[in-house]
Amino acid sequence: MEILTFSFGATMPIVLCMALGLFCRYRGLLEIEMAEKLGTFCFQVLLPGLIFYNIYNIDFATEFSPPLMLFAVTAHVVLIAVLCLILFPACKDRAKAAGFVHLCYRSNYSMIGIALVTNMFGSGGARIAFMLIPVTLILFNVAAVVLFSFAQVGPGGPPGAQAREICVNVLTNPLIVSSVVATLLSLSPLSLPGVLYDTSRSLALMAIPFCLIVIGAQINVQALRDNARVVVWLSCVRLVAVPLVMLPIAVAFGFRGAELAALFAVYASPAAAASAIMAQKYNIYPEIAMQVLTATTIFGGPTVFVGIAVMRYFQLF
Repeated sequence: MEILTFSFGATMPIVLCMALGLFCRYRGLLEIEMAEKLGTFCFQVLLPGLIFYNIYNIDFATEFSPPLMLFAVTAHVVLIAVLCLILFPACKDRAKAAGFVHLCYRSNYSMIGIALVTNMFGSGGARIAFMLIPVTLILFNVAAVVLFSFAQVGPGGPPGAQAREICVNVLTNPLIVSSVVATLLSLSPLSLPGVLYDTSRSLALMAIPFCLIVIGAQINVQALRDNARVVVWLSCVRLVAVPLVMLPIAVAFGFRGAELAALFAVYASPAAAASAIMAQKYNIYPEIAMQVLTATTIFGGPTVFVGIAVMRYFQLF
């Protein structure tokens, strides 16, 4: 019973917030266009505030974990390489293969993953989870640069120009900028003025539930009927195959508790909204990307629940 209670408490607030967003859209309280604009607002304002507040409050002398960050980077590079070795030979269309790899490796860690770890371990777990934000953001985007440039697709220009453009976007990404600034301030002897600190705290408190509601409002259930076989296959890779392969490796390396929960969130979270946005921008099968985003968002709750229950049963959390 304790295992079920723990798993239920970790996943249901996320599922209910997303369900509330879907309900609001069907009741006409949130139009899809408004939800998309609010998604930009979350990305540009709320999430940077949330990330800044949590990283700023990290005591790097006691909470910083180089082994966790090194494992996260190395394991994900290997994961992306394996996905490329499997999908590129299987797909004659390099653009399709690149898009599929992107959907399989990129999780919605910055929104759903952070919320998950916070629900499980509170503010202490959140600070550990936020250590992986710069790592995952930079790695996810750099990998996308390589994949899309290799596929030689996009809005005109040579692949090198596209890569430079995306690199500029990565360096100006508000989540990465807030991570770097917060890290520098946390490591420095300077203290943030009280007014700015309280503002970042207010943004942090509202960010997770608001962003989850916005994600729920953008779910399109009807779109799942199109490309059903491909969507199911990619969703199973994202939600089942990746965590089944990567988490035992993490356990074998000795990760437990909040650190393992953070890795679980990286590997088991639904596909990222950024995957669909980048697919639309570079014309890499955007309809499939949006459908995979919808499917993994809907079915991610049950799969994450089962995963947490199993890990809790073996006393890994």
